[in-house]
Amino acid sequence: MTAPDRQKIWRPVWLVRLTGAQSRTWAQAGLFQASAIQRGVEDSVPQNFAGRDLVVSGVRYVGRITEEPVVERSYFDAFYGVTGATSVSFRLVNADGALDALHTADLRGTTLTLTRYDEESGTGVTEFTGKVSTTALGEGWVEVRAVAPDLSVFEQPVPLGTVLASTFPNARDLGVPIPVVFGNIERHRCPYVNDDRTNDQYDYLVGRGALTVDQMYRLAGDGTLHKIETSEYTVETTRYAGLTTVRFPRRQVDWQNALFPIYADVTGLSAERNFARAVRTLLSDTTYGLSQSVNAASFNAAEAQLDPTTGTEVTGLYCDGVLAEPRAALDVLRELLLVRGMRLDANASGEWMVSVDALQADVRMAVRDGAGAGERNLLAVLTPRERPPLENTVRDYRLAYRWDALSGYRLEVKRAVHKGVGRDVLLQHRFLRDSGAADKVAHYLSRREIHGNEVVDVAVAQEARQAAPGDRVTLTYAPLAYTCAPMEVRQISKALDRILMRLAPWSCAFYSYSCGTLPDDLAFPTAESTEMPAPLQVPTPATVPPSFGVLAAPTALTAVQGGGKVVEVNVTYAEPVDWASIVLYRACGSTSTGSAVEHRRAKAKTFHDEDVEYLTCYAYWPAARSLSCAESSFGPGEGVRVIRIVTADVAEQQISRAAITNSVVACYFCSTVEFEIQAVSNFVQLQRDTDVIRSWLVARLQLDGPNDGSARTAYYRLLRNSTTTGAPSCGEVVYSQSLSLAGAKAPNVTAVTVFRSFRLEEPCSTGFVSYHLLGRLSDVSGGAGYKVTSWRFMADAKSA
Repeated sequence: MTAPDRQKIWRPVWLVRLTGAQSRTWAQAGLFQASAIQRGVEDSVPQNFAGRDLVVSGVRYVGRITEEPVVERSYFDAFYGVTGATSVSFRLVNADGALDALHTADLRGTTLTLTRYDEESGTGVTEFTGKVSTTALGEGWVEVRAVAPDLSVFEQPVPLGTVLASTFPNARDLGVPIPVVFGNIERHRCPYVNDDRTNDQYDYLVGRGALTVDQMYRLAGDGTLHKIETSEYTVETTRYAGLTTVRFPRRQVDWQNALFPIYADVTGLSAERNFARAVRTLLSDTTYGLSQSVNAASFNAAEAQLDPTTGTEVTGLYCDGVLAEPRAALDVLRELLLVRGMRLDANASGEWMVSVDALQADVRMAVRDGAGAGERNLLAVLTPRERPPLENTVRDYRLAYRWDALSGYRLEVKRAVHKGVGRDVLLQHRFLRDSGAADKVAHYLSRREIHGNEVVDVAVAQEARQAAPGDRVTLTYAPLAYTCAPMEVRQISKALDRILMRLAPWSCAFYSYSCGTLPDDLAFPTAESTEMPAPLQVPTPATVPPSFGVLAAPTALTAVQGGGKVVEVNVTYAEPVDWASIVLYRACGSTSTGSAVEHRRAKAKTFHDEDVEYLTCYAYWPAARSLSCAESSFGPGEGVRVIRIVTADVAEQQISRAAITNSVVACYFCSTVEFEIQAVSNFVQLQRDTDVIRSWLVARLQLDGPNDGSARTAYYRLLRNSTTTGAPSCGEVVYSQSLSLAGAKAPNVTAVTVFRSFRLEEPCSTGFVSYHLLGRLSDVSGGAGYKVTSWRFMADAKSA
């Protein structure tokens, strides 16, 4: 037992001290001195008060306190969590008006310290330190009210910091929180923060800090996760300051050009696998946390007690979770503090302190009354002993854990409390993944419920002036069958003449552990990279396209408004043999080329711009591109102002008709001469020349021939021809690719996925469009060849 705080005679008195109140100053309220006002408190106004005139340690306290304060301390939860706000109020005698300035000078925010001082022994106990929240001035009195600590900070959501356009100008997931990963997590949804199709850079955000990405996944439409090979992406920890991102060189889209959701298994901040450290980080971090001051000594001690591997109080408690969606800070802290009955409180300096529920050898005091020798410090027992009714009795504690963004809480452990009676209590914990850790928490909570489900309120004498929630005491009171019963303080209320305590049974069984039955985690459905969805890899060209020199710029451009809300742009250009397309640049509200951005690109000389607004000026400039991707300088430009014409605009999405062709071929190719593999013709009625042809091609290439180990390269091109006649090789090249095939027989099948959109810029009177797949092989020695085993083509026409 700790040294008892007892004496024969007590003479307690409250001491109140106001610190931080400004001295009286003049403030200019207008242009003239006559409009100056006074702020602060004059030095002659007392700021130290007591129940009677006293001088303590050379400081004079004026005896003006009438209605004496009561200090109450408790926590939101019974034996853990964040301290509740304590409110203290008292009145000061002010019949002479000497204390008017305590109200008129506005003391809100001033620090108030309340001390229980004993004149007999000359000792004091600081009971409260807080901020003045309000004052009141009445006839003959001034009332002061103070609160501590300030809990409003816990109402704000965490983590702080979201995906902003200033940092991620091409982000698709704007406004989502930047994730913070504690420990190890699985199937974490990564926000899409860079959709840069111009430079083929596609970034996904993993989280804050330098994190390790263990596995990446694409989520298919059937809910299956498909593993992504590490060769498809790079992990960077310096591309964005303080963040870990993953970059893909290919846009992550499925067959229908819809974005794949991307998930990751991540090894996060290792120090924060300690629950006490996680609480400390969340409180003190200035980037994503609450920017609060913490008491280093108390947190260092708590971290040593809860270290997952070397903890002096308990081991095996691993904190594994992610802050990826906004949640109130108080809710997150309650989860973290729950695992071992941690209590969070503020000291007199405003620093947050933490304590861990641990096996205590010392007892604060013996509370007793009754026959036999011993002290009599129990003034009254205020409530009877009472067990909770059956409807409020806990039958089983069920703890759901191992949460992920796809399946929620995957596992659950259960511990019996009262067999056959009561109701189950389900707790959900997002920061527990380890089954052993979850079972330890469930066991601890169930022992707490079994041994600590009674409470009794008692009134105690001055010996309890230093008691605080969480302290151990013993209770002896024969009428309620208490004989040196081990108890703990759950709540305390301190008045001047007596101290009220709420006591609950305590047992060393709280801290013992026996392993229960641990659940098995059924594997989440995952698959290796397959044809659907296929890994999107950047093909490596077998040869560099030839360069045909510098391109000449287009020689003229005209821009006129058509019959409706559309601008028709015609470009004059003499096409060279390696002409690939015309790039149309546009500036809105400006005639400067410095404001121009690429607007359209097509192998055409006539463009129809429907992305315009009435009463707005647009300027256009053309440039030419070659097959080797060289681009000319700007040609002459022209501007146009779009005006409203009283005619009906053509509605969007006016037509939609799809046609699908499936082919299975067995064409062997052993020649270096390009040969047509397959031709597809599709008749589509086009309403106007702005209709879009969208196509997909799925091809499977297989090497056939001697198993000599020699690698071959297969080349193929997809051409489009909008006429009913003409050789296939004269069509427009819409896609080309080369594939390296190992020199071995089946299974050596390579699946290729092509997606392209084409816009028919020139009227197509017949609507007849043909596509041709051509191919050749780099090496024909030994009769080797490759064949297209199957391919599928789809096209549909839709209004732009």
